[in-house]
Order: sequence, then C-alpha cells, then structure tokens
Amino acid sequence: MVRLEDLTIRDGQIRLLQPWDPPDSARTRAAASAALALERRRAGRVIEAGPEGYRKLTIFSDLGGHFARLQLASPTHAPLRAEFDSLAVQVSDPALDLRAAVGSAELDGQKLSLDLTEARLPASQLAVKGTIGLGRGGPRYALDVVTPQVALRDLRGFVAGLPDLTGSMRATLRTRSDGRLASAVEALDVRGRQGRATGRLTAVSGGRDGLGLERLDLMLIGADPQVMQGWVDSIPLRGTLDGHVLADGPLGALRVEADVIYRDARVIGRPPNHLSIVGRLRLGGAQGMVFDTLTVRESDLDLATVRVLVPSNPLQGRAAVEGTLIGPWRAFTWRGTAVHRDGDRPVSAMRGTVYLDTRGAVSAFDADVGLTPLVLE
Repeated sequence: MVRLEDLTIRDGQIRLLQPWDPPDSARTRAAASAALALERRRAGRVIEAGPEGYRKLTIFSDLGGHFARLQLASPTHAPLRAEFDSLAVQVSDPALDLRAAVGSAELDGQKLSLDLTEARLPASQLAVKGTIGLGRGGPRYALDVVTPQVALRDLRGFVAGLPDLTGSMRATLRTRSDGRLASAVEALDVRGRQGRATGRLTAVSGGRDGLGLERLDLMLIGADPQVMQGWVDSIPLRGTLDGHVLADGPLGALRVEADVIYRDARVIGRPPNHLSIVGRLRLGGAQGMVFDTLTVRESDLDLATVRVLVPSNPLQGRAAVEGTLIGPWRAFTWRGTAVHRDGDRPVSAMRGTVYLDTRGAVSAFDADVGLTPLVLE
C-alpha cells in the first residue's frame, strides 16, 4: 500500500506520452504523412517520433494543490485515486488553464474518471463529471459539464474560434467513433460586446472535416455577424442581427433556415433589413461564403444598406426580393422576383435572372428580366 495523506504539491509537472497512429482511412504513406502534418498544425499539438512509433505529448505544468488523500498503489491493484480540495494545472493539449478545483480523480489503466464538484477557469465556474480515455488515439471524452458562469474563450482549446461571450450553459463532451469531438450545448445564454445568443447547438470538431454544427437553434439579440470570424474569413456584414437561426452540417455544406433583421452600422439611422431564408451555404475558404442554392422566401431590404454591399446599385428606397441565390457572395446569380418602392413614387416590379460580380474595381452586371414597369425617377 502506498497512500499519502494531507499532501501539498507546488509547481509540479507531468509529461504524458500517448501512442499516435494516423486514421484508418490513411492507407498510403503519403496519406499518413498528410494526416501527421494536419495534426501537428493544431494549436498545442506535439507529436514526436519514438522508438515504437509516433507519440502525442501532453504537458501538465504548474501543477499544485492540496490532496486529502493520494493513493498510488494497493495490494488489490486498486486504481490510482486522488481526493483534493484545491487543484491547479495548465494543460497543453487541449489548452486548458485550471485555476482551482475540488473533487476526485481516479486512474484505472487508460481510463481517467473525474468528479469535480467545483472547478474554476480564468473566467468560468463549472462542475464536471465523467471519463477521459487515455489510450491509443486518445483522449476520448465522455464528460458532463454544468457551467453557471462561462466565458467561451476559456474553452477554445476544445473548440477553436469560439467568440468572446460570457454567460451560462449545460454541455456534454463525447468523442465519437471517428475520433471527432461532439460538444453538445443546452440552455445556452451568452452575451457580450458582440451581442447575445440563447438556445442550443452541437459543435463537432477535429479531423479533416473541420468544424460542423448540429441541431443549432439560436435566438440572436443584437448579434455582430463578426462573431463567426473565428471560423469564416471576410464576413461582409458590419452591424447587428436579431432573430431566429437554425443550422445543421459542416461549415462547408451548412443547411440553414433563418428569419432575421439586419442593421448595418455603416448606414445612417441603421434601417432594418428583414430576411427569411432557407437552403445551404458553404462557409470558409478563399471565397468566404458561397450560396449553394439559398432560397429567399421573403425580404424587405433598405437599398442604402444594399449599396454598402453592392456600390453599383443606383436605386433608393426599399425592395422586396424573393427567389434563389447561387454562387460566391461577390459573384452570384439571382433568379426570382423583386418589387421596388421609394416613397410616393410608382412601384416597379421585376422578374428574371441577374448575375452580379463585385470582385473587381467595376462591378459586372448581366440581367435577363421582365419589368412591370421600370421607374427610375
């Protein structure tokens, strides 16, 4: 029996080496090398060559705390067990800064069981219960988390790109059979300088597929579209969104349904723009956002706002647009109907197809439409 009681540890460090293998789908040497390079690009990820193959290195630094009991060995080969009333540690991968924790941990072979009744990150309070598998291909999470106070930036080691919002939520972290981490969030209520969001979602991360969203169902209140900047480059909107958003799928093929009001901060008076849409978007990459057949079911658009996004637009007033959008947001094709109103002036209506390319210094415009009537006064 090796058991320590009333133990205090200061400034400890643990180096954990776990076997690393490329995914089963990487069946050639080139594919395995590509998988290794992809892993090594992840923040905090260190994979080094060892005598028996590749190993993933995780460093637990600044380890300290008070342990009421620390059992290292027993005649019955019971698991290693620690009970503590204060524990602090910095973890390299996934990046985590645990400032204080109360609870217990048990290591049985390659399974680490946690029961943290209280845990504090730099700006978050939470309770955690579940297991972490430490074997080949790990870590594999099966954790339940309750966070009465959470700062999403504290969790970027698990889901990169999270916005700087604070609030509360319940979450479960589960590693799926394909090795991707599913972080299911319920009772989400977060807010900050970039607005407020309430609802639920599941973020799926890891592997070659990048970030995916499942069962996203959010109400947005004054939300800055730049909140997605951690995942999507070149977001053209500068203002706020209010309304209801549903989404499901990887960012590269995201199915969306939304009914929102957008107000652009660059337009005097920030007039409202109503959009009701359903369809698919491709987010990320060099083109930023691509309409992969997005249907505009209903809209009421302020044309001064449209002119910020499409400077060549000569019209004043408002437009009600319906139809479909296909292509990159800066070079798209629209098919449908539009009705233009400008105060007491006569109403214009249009039906047909328009191609608009705003990528160059001069916008390119190609239209095949019918007008009933066209009024430009």
